[in-house]
Amino acid sequence: MEIGAEVPSVYSSYSVSEFFENTELRDLLDSITVIYEAISSAGFGESADRWKDFVARALSEDNLGYQLDEKCGVHYLVDEEFERNRYSTLLALDNPRYSSIRTAYDMAYQYLDNHPMDTKGAVRSIFESIEILVKQMVDTKNLNKWVVLKILLKKSVYHVTNPMLPQKQSCPKCSMVLPSG
Repeated sequence: MEIGAEVPSVYSSYSVSEFFENTELRDLLDSITVIYEAISSAGFGESADRWKDFVARALSEDNLGYQLDEKCGVHYLVDEEFERNRYSTLLALDNPRYSSIRTAYDMAYQYLDNHPMDTKGAVRSIFESIEILVKQMVDTKNLNKWVVLKILLKKSVYHVTNPMLPQKQSCPKCSMVLPSG
């Protein structure tokens, strides 16, 4: 795996310390993964795991706002609750039926992992994942206000479990005016 960064050389060897001190943040973060993969592919799995544990601990102890995945990829960390929600969503999408939703959802987080973050791309991908899910749930060409008010709201768990809610009344859970009929 290559990241496109050049490791400076001193005399006849590479200066890894100079690389870590002077490189761009994106190259530094990518190099964490490259080092893990190099150690692992050379047959030193235990050493690769120690490297990953060391980096994960350093990122956590210094509150750097990044975390590692199972393959030592570095990802932006918002907070624990955000990560719990992200993880539970990924588990829910771990079915072949939802592969296109999962692809759009994963792409949103790839946009957040860019340096600088591409928040516009992330929002578009999250919306795309939601729209794909809605298209699988109901017969519609796209997600819009009408679909939300006339179809999804009626199918929501709160409204299904509270069928006695009068029509034309605001829902106390979501503050939306319920559609009539």
